[in-house]
Amino acid sequence: MTRELLGDFSAPAYIEGLLGTVSRGRPVGLLVDSKGRRFASCTVRSLPEGQSIIVHNDHFHFNLPVYADAVGQLDAAISLSFFALLQAPEGGGELIVHGLAHDEETPRTENGFPDGQAIATRYRFHKFRMNSSDAIVFGAGKFYHHVEPIMGATPRVTLGGFLALDKDHKSVVYWN
Repeated sequence: MTRELLGDFSAPAYIEGLLGTVSRGRPVGLLVDSKGRRFASCTVRSLPEGQSIIVHNDHFHFNLPVYADAVGQLDAAISLSFFALLQAPEGGGELIVHGLAHDEETPRTENGFPDGQAIATRYRFHKFRMNSSDAIVFGAGKFYHHVEPIMGATPRVTLGGFLALDKDHKSVVYWN
């Protein structure tokens, strides 16, 4: 799919090169479950005008059934996310990382979801304004985060996924 969108661009080669720069010499490889099933290397996500990504935390995604045969090989305490901005929107689209960690008491709405408004007003945050071709690796499994609404006709397009260390901390494993 990425070849259809991006031509001869190799997402796995790009990702492994990117993550190799922060891996402290560890090999970087794609997540493969105990049955030999390879996970996707990334997603390409397009957010059009007015769209955003709500306040969330990726700590509990290891509990999803899709990871049942793979999580045993990972240090699930280290849950990171990466993305590269392929196309910047005309405005908005900033990544906001809040100073609220998954293991702290989280303000919730009546339906049980994290209360984004309360989190935004009660906790410090850092706003990442990115340009096309910028990339980031951050603690998505530790800190609550969201993406600001997109402004203008040009969508925000990213290539991204997740990463963790293996159980022995000898390699970096990525997937989506």
